[in-house]
Amino acid sequence: MNHAWNLYTDRIRRHLWPVLALGLAAAIAGYAFGLSQPTHYTGWATLSTATTDRAPEQDGVLASGYVDYFNSSGYQNKLKRTGTVPADVTMHARTAAASPIIYVEATSESRPSAEIAAPAAAQMFRDDINAQLQVARDETIAAVRKPFDDARQANGVASGVSLDQLQQQVNQINADSTNTLKSMQLESGMSESSPNAWPGALLALIGGLLLGCLVAVAAGAVSRRTPTAAELAAKTGLAPIVEVPAAKSARSRALRTHRVQQLVNAVGLAGLPQRAVVTLTSTVATAEIGDMARELARGRAAQGLRTVLVNADLHAPDAFGFGEALLDETLDLDAILRTTDTQLSEMSSGRVSGTPFTTVTAPRVAALLARLTEEFDFVVVAAPPITDAAESQILCAAGDGVLLVVDASKSRTTDIAEASALLTSFGARLIGSVLSGTSRARGFTARAGKPATAAPRVDQPVAGRTPVYADAAGQ
Repeated sequence: MNHAWNLYTDRIRRHLWPVLALGLAAAIAGYAFGLSQPTHYTGWATLSTATTDRAPEQDGVLASGYVDYFNSSGYQNKLKRTGTVPADVTMHARTAAASPIIYVEATSESRPSAEIAAPAAAQMFRDDINAQLQVARDETIAAVRKPFDDARQANGVASGVSLDQLQQQVNQINADSTNTLKSMQLESGMSESSPNAWPGALLALIGGLLLGCLVAVAAGAVSRRTPTAAELAAKTGLAPIVEVPAAKSARSRALRTHRVQQLVNAVGLAGLPQRAVVTLTSTVATAEIGDMARELARGRAAQGLRTVLVNADLHAPDAFGFGEALLDETLDLDAILRTTDTQLSEMSSGRVSGTPFTTVTAPRVAALLARLTEEFDFVVVAAPPITDAAESQILCAAGDGVLLVVDASKSRTTDIAEASALLTSFGARLIGSVLSGTSRARGFTARAGKPATAAPRVDQPVAGRTPVYADAAGQ
C-alpha cells in the first residue's frame, strides 16, 4: 500500500504544474459561472395548523404532512396548471422543526413574480385543504341528518326537541376546526440572494485538482519512461540498487555522492571473487554509463583496492587503449594505462581498423581481463549499450557481475525489458540495476520501501577465481 502511494504521489509531483494549471483553470471557470448567475428573489407566506384542543406536537406532525403534500410533484403541477404560480417561479414549503407553522416560499429571478406567487400559492393551498375538510364535514352532517329525515318522511312530523338536537349536532360539526389551515400572514416578507462565486470557485478548484491528479497518475501509468525507482520497479519488476540523481545543484551533488557510496558498498557485498571484473552496460546510449563506471572505480579505489577503469566502447574511438590491447596480447599494458592516483588507472577505448563486432571476441576479452586481474584487484568495464552493440554480450558474459545502468531521462520500458532478456539469455550475472540521472532521488530502493541487496551471494568460484565475502573495505 505504501509503495503504491509513493508511486502515485511521485507521478503527481512530476506533473505538478499541469495539475495546478488544471485546478486553476477549473477555479476560474467556476468563478466566472458563479458571476454569470442571476439574482434570485424569495417571497414567503405563513400558514398554521395550530388548534386549542390538541397538543402542539400533533399540530406539528399534521403540518409536516401538509408540507409533503404541497411539495409533491402532483400539487406543484396543479399550481402551474391553474396559473396561480408563474412558470419561472419555484415553490417550496417547509416547517421549522416540529412547529405547526408552514412557510410557503416562492423563488424567482423576478421580484414581482416572487411577491405575487407566495401569497397566491399559500391561499390556494389553504383553500384546497379547507375545502376538502368541508366536504368531509358535509358528509358527516348528511349522515347525522339521515335518521331524522327518514323518521320524518315515515311519520310526516318531527318533534321540536329532535330538531333542536339535530341543529346542535350540525353546529358542532361546522364549528370543528380540526386539521384546518389558517392564514397567519400571506405577505410575510421578501429576501434577495445575490450570486456568490467563491463557493463554486472553491469546489471547481478541488474538482480540477482531483481531475489533474487522476490524469497525472494515468499519464504516468501509460508512459514508457522510468523516471523514478518506483516507476522502474512497478513497470519492469527491476528494483534498482540505488537511485542516483543528476548533479544539478550542491544538494543533488551531495546526494549523488552518497548514493554512489551506497552502490560501491553494495557491489562489495555482492559475493564477487577476490579479484573481480564488473561490467557496466546500459539500455540506451547515454553519458551516464561512463559517469557511473568512473564513480564506481573511484569508490573502490578509495576503499584501498587497486582498480582499473576500462572504456570498452569502440563506437567512440579514443586514444591508444582497449582496442589495441585486444588485438595485441604482447602489448605492454603500462604503455596504455593512465594512472590518475596511486590506486586508480584508466584505459581508453582505443582505435581499431575493423568493426567492434569483429574485434571484440570472447577469447580476446578473456585474455585481456586475465592480464588486468593479475595486476589489479578490481576491474570496471564500461561497455556500450547492450541493446545497441552486439559485442556488449561478450563483455558482460566475461565479467563476474553486471550492473545495468538505466538512464531516467532516456530509457524506456521496452529497452529495459530487452536488456534484461539479453543478459539472461547468455547467463550473465546481473548484480542489479542503477537508476541514474533522476530529477530527485527519494530512497535507496523502490521495492516496497525496503533496501534490496545487490545480488544473492554465490558459493561457487566465478571465472575460476576464489569467491570472497568480505565487505568492500576488507577486499
